[in-house]
Amino acid sequence: VIRLGGFPIAAHPGSPKPELSWSDWTLPIGGVEWLNADSEWRDESRWTLTKALLTYPARRTETLTTLLDRPESVIERWDTLTRDRPVVAIAGTDAHARLGLRSLSEPYGPGASLHVPSYERLFRVFANVLPGISLTGDAAADADLVIAAIRRGHVYTAIDGLHGTGTLSFTATDGSTRAEPGDVVSSLREWTLNIELGGPADALIQLFRDGVRTNESSMRMKHMIDIGSRGAYRVEVSLPGAPGQPPIPWLLSNPIYVGDRPSSATSAPLPRASKFEVRYSDGPATGWTIAASPASKAALDVVPMERGTQLALRYAIGGAASE
Repeated sequence: VIRLGGFPIAAHPGSPKPELSWSDWTLPIGGVEWLNADSEWRDESRWTLTKALLTYPARRTETLTTLLDRPESVIERWDTLTRDRPVVAIAGTDAHARLGLRSLSEPYGPGASLHVPSYERLFRVFANVLPGISLTGDAAADADLVIAAIRRGHVYTAIDGLHGTGTLSFTATDGSTRAEPGDVVSSLREWTLNIELGGPADALIQLFRDGVRTNESSMRMKHMIDIGSRGAYRVEVSLPGAPGQPPIPWLLSNPIYVGDRPSSATSAPLPRASKFEVRYSDGPATGWTIAASPASKAALDVVPMERGTQLALRYAIGGAASE
């Protein structure tokens, strides 16, 4: 993915379903889903899901929000990764718009299914906020803006189901330079962290350094970082009465990285492209040999396309009868 210019993000890394969870944390992923809605609902009891189905018609967004928890193990893993290099955290809705009647939490279980929750309601539960991005209405240009902001870590998550309106500004300045979440700044300067919140008066702002909470305040916060105080600094904002065990944070930022550290592997120069020999370019399929066992069959067809032709391999694999 990186070689082709992509940005790999570990999806649903903490899923209770083993085949969906992420296992190889040594790979140079560029980001991680700190929150995944599909994972959040899979760990709920059958009684909780049944109760949610009963309250969903009248309180749809609120009901979905009550199923969220703070995914401790995923956040801890993310904090560990950011001690060495930038890793972007985003939230993923992982929408399916269906629940199997037998398992409830399994979207594609056998048998009949309920087509809930709807995509619209899922998208109202939480969002990835890109501060400073103004969409132009041009789909291609806007896509580039959004992807570039996510790759830089200029994004924070807001749980809209807890409080629909609110803003978070988290910056660092040394008097002449201003840094945003996702940026890497030198530890050889004295930095001031500025956290400004637009939201309820009872919101609690928490500052974390390398995953350890260092400060909390209900007011606008300024925190001086002395020279040499390396670390990944990020913010969580919590609201009283938030659901979950432990409670889900209302807002969660990406870190500002103080101290020189390697760039994300996804921003490194791409390897030199490999050279490939063209073995077919339109025309008849000459010079090709198909090897197959006596019980198997295969054929090579020349298929017309809008421009020229391409080869298509048809095959049937033989085997022993099942006992």
